[in-house]
Amino acid sequence: FDGAVFVLAASDDTAPFAQATSTVHTLLETGRLPVDRSLAAERIARLEGVYRDTRGRTLAVSREGEHAAAQIDWGGPVSRGYLAAGDDEGLLFGLMPRYTAAGFADADTIEVHRDGDTVVALSLVIAAADKTIRFDRVER
Repeated sequence: FDGAVFVLAASDDTAPFAQATSTVHTLLETGRLPVDRSLAAERIARLEGVYRDTRGRTLAVSREGEHAAAQIDWGGPVSRGYLAAGDDEGLLFGLMPRYTAAGFADADTIEVHRDGDTVVALSLVIAAADKTIRFDRVER
C-alpha cells in the first residue's frame, strides 16, 4: 500500500504540530498509535531534583508544564529530554526538544531506587552501549 499524508499548519513551531506529525509518523511506521505515557503530577513531584553519579555528572529532573523534563550534564555535552512511564515502576528517557508520545519509541530506560516512598536514586540504562549509570539524589 503506497500513499501520502500531508499535515498542514499555519506554523510548524508549536508543540501541537510536533505532536501531530510524530503521531502520524509512528502510526505509518508501526501501524499503531503511540501510547500516552505521561506521568501523574504526584509522581513528577517525587522525582523532581538533582541527582549525581560517582564521576560528578548530573541528572536534573524538573516539571515543565504537565511533563517531567530531564537534563543530563555529562561534564560538557548536555542531553535534554523528557521522562515517561515505562514498564512496572520504571521510567523512559526520551531525547527530544518537545514532549511527544511518539518520542519514546527508542527511549532508554531508567530504574527508580526508593527508600520507602522517597526516590533516592535513578539508574539510566543505555541499551545501545550496554551500560548502566546510577545517579544518587543530592537535592530536591
